[in-house]
Amino acid sequence: FFFFKQKTAYEISACLVGSEMCIRDRYQRRVHGDFVNYILAEIDKGNYFGQAIHFMMVDEVQDLTHATLLLLRRITEQDVFFSGDTAQNIAKGVGFRFCDLKSLFQIQRFSGQIYQKEETHTKQLTINFRSHGRILDLANSVISLLEILFPKTIDRLKKEKSFIDGPKPVILSSHDLELLFYVLMGNNDSAKVRQEKKEQAIEFGCNQVILVRTQEEKKQLPSFLKHALCLTIYEAKGLEFDDVILFNFFKTSFSIIRNSIVIEEIEIDETEFGKKYVQFESSSQQDNLLNIDVDEDVKVWKSQSKVGGVYKYKNVKKNPKSTFNAFYQSELCTELKELYTAITRPKNRLIIFEQNELKLEAMIDYWSKLGLVDKISFTEAEIKQIKEEGYIKSEKEQANKVEGFLCETSKNEWLKQGIKMYKNQYFEQALLCFEKAEATEYCKKTKAYLLAENTEQKYQSIESKLSFIKTKLKNKRSHKLSAIDDSVLAIESQCLKSFAEAGDLFYELGSELLAARCYFSAHQYDKAYELFLKNNSESECGEAALILGDLKLASEHFMKAKDYVRAIQAIKSCGNNEQILNNLYACKDLIPQEEYLNSVQIYLQKEINDLAEQTELTNN
Repeated sequence: FFFFKQKTAYEISACLVGSEMCIRDRYQRRVHGDFVNYILAEIDKGNYFGQAIHFMMVDEVQDLTHATLLLLRRITEQDVFFSGDTAQNIAKGVGFRFCDLKSLFQIQRFSGQIYQKEETHTKQLTINFRSHGRILDLANSVISLLEILFPKTIDRLKKEKSFIDGPKPVILSSHDLELLFYVLMGNNDSAKVRQEKKEQAIEFGCNQVILVRTQEEKKQLPSFLKHALCLTIYEAKGLEFDDVILFNFFKTSFSIIRNSIVIEEIEIDETEFGKKYVQFESSSQQDNLLNIDVDEDVKVWKSQSKVGGVYKYKNVKKNPKSTFNAFYQSELCTELKELYTAITRPKNRLIIFEQNELKLEAMIDYWSKLGLVDKISFTEAEIKQIKEEGYIKSEKEQANKVEGFLCETSKNEWLKQGIKMYKNQYFEQALLCFEKAEATEYCKKTKAYLLAENTEQKYQSIESKLSFIKTKLKNKRSHKLSAIDDSVLAIESQCLKSFAEAGDLFYELGSELLAARCYFSAHQYDKAYELFLKNNSESECGEAALILGDLKLASEHFMKAKDYVRAIQAIKSCGNNEQILNNLYACKDLIPQEEYLNSVQIYLQKEINDLAEQTELTNN
């Protein structure tokens, strides 16, 4: 049984050609689509030598391209189980719906081959055991907007529900960041202590997180939030936390929503209600249930209002007078899906903080009409008083809406959260956790990974420019390098030094294979080759030997790694016809018959010609 996450595609490729870092240098960092198609082509040629996989579980399937889905099906011998949520489809360049899977696996054509028709089965899970009902109500309200405004981008499914109750999500909108600080702090400490915490940073728990939209926004957080875990919404996918602060999410105005939908109140007679609905109790009654599908045989009514034998609920539908055009509002669709993803991360409390109230206004209006959120607001006089006194008075209603938000966490809990972040390769957040847990060894290894990751990102940012500059240097007729060119070369030089430094850190930690890969990226191929050889990484030895110019040695390593295509490519370049023929014979059963015969004929003729020349020279 095999569990697939997105990054595993590179591990699959290692069964074909070697490590990810070697692949990167060899194929000039192919875009993901080309990379997957390359793997599929290699599988068709019989060049896949990975471990047999009988069953595969694929999570977050909504972020995978059709080519990737086909690849996973091709390397799985029996069944594949796909799971995901199309409302969380926020990966760039990917459009996915579960209904598309059926057509994808009907008849597959690839490289001239036709694969048999496969039957697919779909099952929806509707009970959420993680988030409580108030969170799900807010999330379902976003789903309703997607279904109404962008129906072709999402599967229309039954809404999720929960038997657990909890606090309503809270909205705080203010241009003044200090207000967020005072709301979070409450009235637990003295004014002096609160002032110190504002300057030094609030201590959050390990299961509390701040969500932002981009990596750049992480750097713009106010100082009092610097000690909190902070992830982008994309990074937070698949993770869960007790409490979440969604920070400055609304970058564009959602005002168009106001005229595109209507909220209607529907009444159901008590007798009809008893026939079609199943009621259950919750700790506090709500007034709304969003989008009950009237065609369902049996429905669950989580909460309701009853007046004179009539049950009432609110329903969201498209405004018939709306001129909304989904094609011109694609950015709004992406933002709604990101918003849904963020809302569904907390298990307990959600605080939405926004500095620009105008951009949030339409959503506040929408959610308030449905009774889904609590809004914290203060007058200018109240804000002035809060700043003067250093806290929000406990008798204020707003003070109780996020009471007890801050919590202490043990070192062991920080360690567990750090390991979770580390496994997801969020090294910056993992390092924060390990430092709070005082886990020295984990800190060292995480710093090495973080250095390698940051250097890789910096190198990728100049890669296209660097390729152009090196082409210019090879061309003798080109003009001399500009100041910008010099700065790019300086960044490359710094990146190579940083890769080497990361290699040294991994070597000190005893991770020799990781050290070798960093040295490879630092262009220290001799050092990388020695460590690859020591760790019996034959394919990577071949890559290093190839760059060092020892083609015969590279071919030998590729043969040992059973990478016969690379072995033949390497030996062909060295001009040793006898060695080429020996290699061809060794892998004759692994090469297409026609290609094998043609290659043998070519190099056998070359070998005969060479022998004839030698005989002629000897006779003379």
